[in-house]
Amino acid sequence: TDICVYIYGSSLVACGSPSPPPPATPPYPHVNCDSLKHFLTAVVSRRVNAKLFNEAMLRQICEKVVVPNISLRETDKEMFVDDPVEFLRRDIEGSDTESRRRAACDLVKGMCRNSSFAKEVTGLCMHYVQHLVKTAEATPSTPATEAQRWGTMDAAITLMAAVSEKGSLRFHGCTRVNEFVGKEAVASFFSKHVLPGLTGYAAGTPADRSVIQMMRRAKCIKFMTVFRQHLSDQVLTGCIPLLGSLLSCPSYIVHTYAGNCVERVLNMRSPSQAQLTQMAEAKRVAAQRDAAATQAASGVGGLGVLCQVSHVS
Repeated sequence: TDICVYIYGSSLVACGSPSPPPPATPPYPHVNCDSLKHFLTAVVSRRVNAKLFNEAMLRQICEKVVVPNISLRETDKEMFVDDPVEFLRRDIEGSDTESRRRAACDLVKGMCRNSSFAKEVTGLCMHYVQHLVKTAEATPSTPATEAQRWGTMDAAITLMAAVSEKGSLRFHGCTRVNEFVGKEAVASFFSKHVLPGLTGYAAGTPADRSVIQMMRRAKCIKFMTVFRQHLSDQVLTGCIPLLGSLLSCPSYIVHTYAGNCVERVLNMRSPSQAQLTQMAEAKRVAAQRDAAATQAASGVGGLGVLCQVSHVS
């Protein structure tokens, strides 16, 4: 909020008006979110306002506005468990337009659209992505620190997705990658930090029944769904069996995400020979797991997800 007030005052001074005093604490909780989404994002994305932002200001925005607001909140965990249908509606359909996390992601994209400092902003965001990843990896992997460890990694994945996505379509995911990030960096990040979240699922084990693990798998599936156009055929083919195993996951969100991802991968344009192999592999995996998937929570799973997922997205 202080940064928004500073930029607002600076813009008035630049136009010849005196800088007004900072307003009182806003009485409504959504004011900060509105400041991020509507005011700060609009100001920072315009080239004509580039003179208002130096490197120190951009760094302050990334450190004190983006990273704190992009982090996972307790309310997100509660909605994941208590209201999975609403969680899916907000996440897949994009109806979370007033959330702090969505506003922070839009702010990052707005800064990257400004060609005057897109390269500098991308470098700053990638620095914080690496910092968050290192912090998560340095956190001990114990039951007591599991939530903290994954919360940090979740913020890294969310920030990486926001800074990498330059153009997207609802039914095709990310169509253009930020040129200052590069497709190779996205593919490398996926292999190192996202793919492990899809592997090693063992239905019924205590570790895979925890909320944190379920949220981790859902996040990794979503990242793959968004950036599937920029992953190699070999990687996509290797992920099909992993997604097939997650179709029998008791979490409504995880097995719906898995079904959605399989459908999106198989409907990619210009299918190659490797993609035809994916389709055959997907049919084989789905057939093997059909019996187990039909017993999943909420009565949805296996091939039923593939049939119903079009109603979700």
